[in-house]
Amino acid sequence: MKKMLFLAMTFLVLCQGMFAMGITDVAFNPDGRRVALVGSERTDQGIFTYMMEFNTSDGELSKVFYTEYLDMTGNSLAYSPNGRIIAVGASNTGIFLFDSITGNSINRLLGHEESVRSVAFSPDGSTLVSGASDNTIRLWNIASGREIRIIRVDGASANTVVFSPDGKSIFAGLSDGNIKQWNAENGQEIRTFIGHQENVNSIAIRSDGRTLVSGSKDTYVKLWDIASGREIVSFFGVEYAVNSVTFSPDGGTFAYGGTGDGTIRICDSITGREIRRIPGASGLIMCIKYSPDGRTIAQTTMNSIVLWDVASGRYIRSIPQR
Repeated sequence: MKKMLFLAMTFLVLCQGMFAMGITDVAFNPDGRRVALVGSERTDQGIFTYMMEFNTSDGELSKVFYTEYLDMTGNSLAYSPNGRIIAVGASNTGIFLFDSITGNSINRLLGHEESVRSVAFSPDGSTLVSGASDNTIRLWNIASGREIRIIRVDGASANTVVFSPDGKSIFAGLSDGNIKQWNAENGQEIRTFIGHQENVNSIAIRSDGRTLVSGSKDTYVKLWDIASGREIVSFFGVEYAVNSVTFSPDGGTFAYGGTGDGTIRICDSITGREIRRIPGASGLIMCIKYSPDGRTIAQTTMNSIVLWDVASGRYIRSIPQR
């Protein structure tokens, strides 16, 4: 009965194109043929979270992911490197793993005591890292679902977490404005990147593992040298907050967006110089992601994913299509 209600509500959301609480995250499947979203809707039965996958070629619905634990807000999602598993971090302290082929829930990882803000897979897909509002970062074994390690962060929530491209380090953007790096094997802290004045909302690592880009509530974008922790470039990003940063797969450029004029800006990854602007589809950009081939950028709005051609800035399509 619960699943039937969920599917009925999903159909209604798709028909009306409404996610009353917004789409919070988006991710491309590693082959670039599909894109997934997580969004939430407040109903008489509580908060329903929707996890859906769409074809990038035509915007058609490919799959709906179902879990019986629906009264939550999905905050973050990530595909495993082989594309077989989707992980979703949720407000009810859980991390949900789904089979991307069948859409079925395959595990629920429990351990966090507050909302899970961010999840990311290791490059080999064997480990998941999660960051939460309980001031902890946790590592999980995907095969067993077992918690491997807890890293405690004094007085700060982990808003965003990533692995380095070689899988040897974990990075987290924190609510106190700092960015920290740890050894993924033993959890030992390596360094702190100090410079932002407020919440670090988003971080990304360039494909060569040498440079980190960060976006913050303080409205600034910063590039960092990972080996030394030195700030390379710092510049004003958007009027109210930089919510999302992402490197292109080849590492040549990065893009960012946030709360302000709704523009997506593409910049040189060495100098930070702006190369191109894409007008965007709303004044609020919560998330942007490059496609695996680097030719497309996906942007979230309250009610849809919007795909843009990187080279020309041309609008491609909105998903779900209405």
